Amino acid sequence: MKYLLFSLFILALIISCNSKKQNPQSDNCSDTLMINDKMYCFDSISESYYNSINFKFPLMSDTLPIDTSVVKLMSNGIQIKTKGKDVFFKNDTSDNDSRVIYSYIKTIANVGLVHINGIFWEWTADYLINLKNGEQTILWEKPILSPNKKMIICCSADLVATEMPNGLQLFKIENGVVKKVFEKEIEIERWGPSEPKWESDSTILLKRVKVDNNYNEIYDYVRMKVK
Repeated sequence: MKYLLFSLFILALIISCNSKKQNPQSDNCSDTLMINDKMYCFDSISESYYNSINFKFPLMSDTLPIDTSVVKLMSNGIQIKTKGKDVFFKNDTSDNDSRVIYSYIKTIANVGLVHINGIFWEWTADYLINLKNGEQTILWEKPILSPNKKMIICCSADLVATEMPNGLQLFKIENGVVKKVFEKEIEIERWGPSEPKWESDSTILLKRVKVDNNYNEIYDYVRMKVK
């Protein structure tokens, strides 16, 4: 009987180890970040595991062809006709810090959002326009949607120039409306988040960058549970 119990214990350990190798997760936090009175845990992962996750959204099949009756690209900017109101992004070609040039990126199917990018004098911004009501969501970087298309993560890393925010934005999509979950700027002395990937609908993988005293960039890779 003791031998049988010991064998079952060993078998359980083997199954557990194999499961962790396939999808390595841990309850041990290698780092933490306080956001809106909630502590988020970061779990270290290998570079090879990070590189093995290749989910990207939107795919080509999730992007609609430009509808010129809705999105009008003009010499002085971009006009978007939504059901609620017209939204206009006006270019400024001045050769000073008021300069901004807007570009149409894509229309995302299923969620009814138009993605616009703005290039300013020394920084950039991204915008999501709701085609129902014209509501604008301002993003620090390009939006990365979760596999179920209900969450959006944005990361911006700026440890040297400090013209851009250095941090994370998380949004959720409810009934076609984009709502902010959190927006967190991170001290540049700590690290900067970049190249986020959704591992699942509740976890993201990040490539984190740190800068040493000689401005050399050092990278590590972490998993962050956002739900």
